[in-house]
Amino acid sequence: MENLRDDVLEMIARIKVSKRDAVLASRGRGKETLDDLLYSKQSIPPSKFKDELTEFHAHCTERKEERTMINVQLVPPGNIVHMVKTGFNASRCPCGGSRGSLYTAQWIEASDLSEITISAHLLDDHIPLNVLTELEQIAAEFGLSSPFTLNEESSSEQSRD
Repeated sequence: MENLRDDVLEMIARIKVSKRDAVLASRGRGKETLDDLLYSKQSIPPSKFKDELTEFHAHCTERKEERTMINVQLVPPGNIVHMVKTGFNASRCPCGGSRGSLYTAQWIEASDLSEITISAHLLDDHIPLNVLTELEQIAAEFGLSSPFTLNEESSSEQSRD
């Protein structure tokens, strides 16, 4: 999570345009390219935010060096199902927007979540309504129906296994 935080803060420091324009562009509502929106990592101009970010990183490094306690890694318990984006489908967009996503469920290990990649669609992908819609679709593909109890047919097949 530390890397995610650092990536997000760096991305904010690199923004050339207003945050509003950046959010609109990330949702596909602008004609800007990534180069139009962000400074390169090497050419971030001086700013109060950049100075504070540099101080924050120095403080974090100092705190890491001062800590003597064991680094305890927290992981989600149980089995983890990751919803992997496999494509786009306008007819499935629950928000009424111009684009919907198709997902495939796959089992992953907790260690697979040690790094999180930031994408332009990160916020859209995690809107609760979008997640709920996709979970319902995946549940239906596994023979579950609302209120998500096993269907008679699926239940009898499962008891034979």
